[in-house]
Amino acid sequence: MTQINRTAVLDAIRASGPMTRRDIQEHTGLSSATVERLCSSLVAEGLIVADGAERSARGRPAVLYRHAGEGRVVAAVEVSASGVRGRLVDLDGRVVYVAPELPCGDGEAPRGVQATLRVTEDLLEAAQTLNKPCLAVGVSVPGAVSTPEGRVRNAVELGWYDLPLGDILRARHELPIVIENDANAVGYGEWSRGAGVGSEHLVAFVLGNGAGAGIVSGGKILRGNRSAAGEIGFLLADRSAFDALYTLQGDLETRIATASGPSVGALLDAAVAGEADAVRAAAEVFDYVGIACAALSAVLDPEVIVLAGQLARQPQYSVKQVRQRLVGRITFPPNLIASQLGDEAALTGVAQIAIDRARESIYLT
Repeated sequence: MTQINRTAVLDAIRASGPMTRRDIQEHTGLSSATVERLCSSLVAEGLIVADGAERSARGRPAVLYRHAGEGRVVAAVEVSASGVRGRLVDLDGRVVYVAPELPCGDGEAPRGVQATLRVTEDLLEAAQTLNKPCLAVGVSVPGAVSTPEGRVRNAVELGWYDLPLGDILRARHELPIVIENDANAVGYGEWSRGAGVGSEHLVAFVLGNGAGAGIVSGGKILRGNRSAAGEIGFLLADRSAFDALYTLQGDLETRIATASGPSVGALLDAAVAGEADAVRAAAEVFDYVGIACAALSAVLDPEVIVLAGQLARQPQYSVKQVRQRLVGRITFPPNLIASQLGDEAALTGVAQIAIDRARESIYLT
């Protein structure tokens, strides 16, 4: 019961901002004595702090308590083909330290693992230097991940296949370790702190070297039976897909890569500039993006689809192109929005996932 009550008080203060004990009592329904005892305990633990006072007509000013998210941090790491980035983020979502980005290293096998370990160690050392306890580590990777163990089943860009990244990190650090697919991280980031704040059902369509979708419904990432929900690069675009077999890259993302060339972003820049060849190629790319968004809409009925990754490089153009392919072709077109977080989406999302994991341990203390 104490754990439940702690959770109720912490959630109330975190969600509503500074509150007096009377405010907390009214919000949670707990007794005055219980609120006073829990507030004293939480202040002693550094989880809440006294932050001024509120004048009262009934007598002396009442102490205001606020959530002390700045006292603890999580480590957020993003692994991609271009390198490994890391941040320390406090429990209120503020970045307090940025690690130097490291290249993945073409000579090592598996590629990028050593850089991931070094960035993680840098972040944990920085947390010690800042005297801010690190409560969890979250890592975003460009591939399918088995949860909760954090085994990366395939990350084609890095050459990772059945890599036990979660176990590797746990062997080095006695902290909760969360390994997350990058599209899921993007979706959670946009839902919690980006374009989709306030939405109940969101899909992030992420287009980069491949195509993926991060699906958030009711505040939870939708993972599917084998944690492979959202692998939309493997959608079949038409009947000709049955003439080939697909293992590392699916039919839809193969077609997009063929139409776009080496960089979707560069293609969109050229199309917006009015280059005729680029306009034609971009139209083909958006045909395939439209097919994927129509399928996602028909099956999931999302409130919002966030266009992320390379699609956010030309946000107005991308939204317009996808919208005109959906209107009149599906029953309930979702609200289409370009990513607000841009290149920070995956790091923001995996940080928030780690924060949520850290809060679980705080509540259960």
